[in-house]
Amino acid sequence: PQKTAKPCLKNGYLITFGNPSTVDFNIARRLVMRGSDYARAFRQLGRGDIWKNLPGSLAELSKLEELFRKTKPRIYKQADATEAKLQSLNKKGVLAQYRYLVFSAHGDINLKVPALSSIVLGQVNNPPEIDGYVTAGEWPGYDLKSDLMVLSACETGVGEVVGGEGVMGLPYAFYVA
Repeated sequence: PQKTAKPCLKNGYLITFGNPSTVDFNIARRLVMRGSDYARAFRQLGRGDIWKNLPGSLAELSKLEELFRKTKPRIYKQADATEAKLQSLNKKGVLAQYRYLVFSAHGDINLKVPALSSIVLGQVNNPPEIDGYVTAGEWPGYDLKSDLMVLSACETGVGEVVGGEGVMGLPYAFYVA
């Protein structure tokens, strides 16, 4: 008989964040031209980045949900894939209770200041104190005890090589967290 792995942590195996709600460029452009309240909020993002929706991310999350369905995974997608939700789960100690952590989102890499490299989560309806960018500088403040973390985002392995330290960027930040 085949043995099945048992969760090594209290709550389970898998928690994921992906396919976050972002501002579609074409919609944003029309709203900016109309001067709507949504457009003002869009301009206040400060960074001015336009992030396209990630249909491949949604497919990836669906496959993970199917593969881990017996272990009752927590899948946060679209409007639920937010920095505020991530912070809340961290504050409650939930993140530390999962064996696998997967982010399927945009990566924003800053080669000049690696600490500003980030995973881009939801960009819509954030409170003023939440920008939706979880930076390499913020990750060490998270309590993560996962055996495996997957960053399914563009260029997340990129960073600055620092003598005696290695590559400084998102992978190192996750390692420290």
